[in-house]
Amino acid sequence: MAPGRSALLPRLAWPALLLAVGAFAVADLVRHPFRPLAPRADAAEQRTGLRLAIAGTEADDPVALLAGGLARRLERAPGASRRGRVRLERLGGATTSAVESVLGFGAGSRRRLLVLTPQTLVQLQRDREEAIVPGVAARAERAWARLASARPVALVAGDPLVLDVARASPLRTVPQLARGLRAAPHARLFGLGDDSWSRAALASLVRDARVEGTVSYRPYGSAREAAEGIVDREVAVLVGTRGAPRDPRARGRLRRLTGAWPGGRPPVRWVVLLAPGGTGAADAAALRRRIGTVVDSGAWRRTVAREGFLPADRGVDLGAFLAAERARAARLSATLSAVDVGSIAARTAGGRADGPGADGAGAANAGAKGARAAGVGGP
Repeated sequence: MAPGRSALLPRLAWPALLLAVGAFAVADLVRHPFRPLAPRADAAEQRTGLRLAIAGTEADDPVALLAGGLARRLERAPGASRRGRVRLERLGGATTSAVESVLGFGAGSRRRLLVLTPQTLVQLQRDREEAIVPGVAARAERAWARLASARPVALVAGDPLVLDVARASPLRTVPQLARGLRAAPHARLFGLGDDSWSRAALASLVRDARVEGTVSYRPYGSAREAAEGIVDREVAVLVGTRGAPRDPRARGRLRRLTGAWPGGRPPVRWVVLLAPGGTGAADAAALRRRIGTVVDSGAWRRTVAREGFLPADRGVDLGAFLAAERARAARLSATLSAVDVGSIAARTAGGRADGPGADGAGAANAGAKGARAAGVGGP
């Protein structure tokens, strides 16, 4: 072969190779026009394991406690090392954004589960009813539809509402609270976490006790902080849940009231894990088996009961349960709009919450009439 021709071949090979690669890329783009925009479920992503995503509007204490305990149990389960780590993820922003980011589409969404509670539902329902800020209601409606089409994975546990008072308070029972509220709605100040579900729970108490007049409350960052308000005599009644951690200063200085909730059964802050609606049936079944080995175990049920939570009822129909809870959230939101409860930001006069004749607060504990202590998820 002539020397000139052998030198020419390498120069011709490179343009031919580039042309072939370009033709392949164009053909692939024509067949899969949206694939470059979708997240890839590559090996690196698979090694990240599973994330339990908590909406930023949730009260930190009980929800993170339950989700964190579940994540640790899952990491210790047999075969966990092959599946990667299980991590908690705190989602910033509004509830609607949190729901959209987790229950969206794409391969990466299979590695995230939404930690859903009644707070998410009530806040989303409030956003659906927004009539002033443009676009809020429409986005919330889309997020609500994604919730309805999501795949339920597991009911983790329930956390019943409780109402505590200072140990020195003369109040002992919920019926005393109802009578006191009906006689003097302004006489006592409630303290609660600054979230829609806690406010709706207080509104339900006021409605069920048939109180006429304004009942006031002071919002705190969490039920734990509200317990400090009891100790400091800023508020008379703590609206919290059984599983919420208490401030060390409040230990031994609060008393939980007994007796029947006026409406029959106190609200329960349950925790459910949801996968995106686009999750395949096989993937969803694998997630249910993996998480079910923990939440259905006797060890987990004993642990949650010891911490004050209600174990999930075995065999509960999660689809029917969540449909009922979405309807309940709509009723709670309507109650919150209709019942006259008002927020007080400033300290009470003299820093005291109990006036003469005030008889404290009401609560429903595990032994209260109408309360179901066996588990959460049943009728």
